[in-house]
Amino acid sequence: MPDNAAASAAASRRLLDLAVVKHFNHLTLRNGVTLAGLGRDPRDLEAFFRTALYFISDAGVLTTLEREIFEERLADFLARHARWLRASAEEVCGALFGCGLVGERGGECFWALSVEPRFAGAPQRVLEAWTHYDEARVRRRSKVRAQLQAKNRALHRPAEPVVDPELDARLMQEALRAARRAGAAGEVPVGAVLAMDGNIVSSAGNEVVSRHDPTAHAEILALRSAAAALGTERLNGAVLYVTLEPCAMCSAALSLARVARVVWGADDPGCGGMRGALNVIERARMNHRVAMTAGVLRADCERLLRDFFEARRKEQKAARSAGR
Repeated sequence: MPDNAAASAAASRRLLDLAVVKHFNHLTLRNGVTLAGLGRDPRDLEAFFRTALYFISDAGVLTTLEREIFEERLADFLARHARWLRASAEEVCGALFGCGLVGERGGECFWALSVEPRFAGAPQRVLEAWTHYDEARVRRRSKVRAQLQAKNRALHRPAEPVVDPELDARLMQEALRAARRAGAAGEVPVGAVLAMDGNIVSSAGNEVVSRHDPTAHAEILALRSAAAALGTERLNGAVLYVTLEPCAMCSAALSLARVARVVWGADDPGCGGMRGALNVIERARMNHRVAMTAGVLRADCERLLRDFFEARRKEQKAARSAGR
């Protein structure tokens, strides 16, 4: 057998092309397949044999190998690149000899293929191609999965809750009462009411300062109280009324609690988690989408907050003046 550069390049061209590389990459999805199963489609078997010989021969550089070294290289190929195949090195070696792809002469194995595809290159190129095909397959799967999930959500989306403007206004008045109590206690005046079928289950105002708890927002406290009263963490069908658009933390909690609808009065463009600063439920791709109604008794809710912060600024200014 010639061993010059021209002969090596010719041998390399006989072994592999990018179509075979792609075909072999698809075979890796068939975990646990046997040689007999692979042989059901001659193209699968050919792609496997070509790829095996390509790596055994160092991309066609070697045209003969001692039998022991050949078997070692074959075993290494199976361990590195064909773990998906349920076959031993002895079985694959026997198949290569049986198909006439590998022969033996003077204690050395040699190989030849009858067709000449158009690929020449180092094994690193093949590994890079496999990585490319794997990444493309992952992207396709992710895209298809996202499409199926969107379709599934559309098919199983619950019916839009019935909106009663009069009921919304009446329960927002209750939330305003809770907010005024919170403001009187020195808290930011935000109140929340959780109702089921129009009946109030829980009511709360901010208690961040009094509890020394940064999570003690009115919405969180109303959720905790309602869950404890009803004996369930899933508040299906519930409607939460709150005087200020929920923050990101509260918005996520409302989705996790499976609250059907959130009604708020004043928007919070700086920190709102429903639509003000961001829609945290959409951005986080949370499973449960909460219906939203904004602007109920907006003027009253905004006035309450504005008066509270104006009074606080006046107090702070007076305190600074007294300190002088």
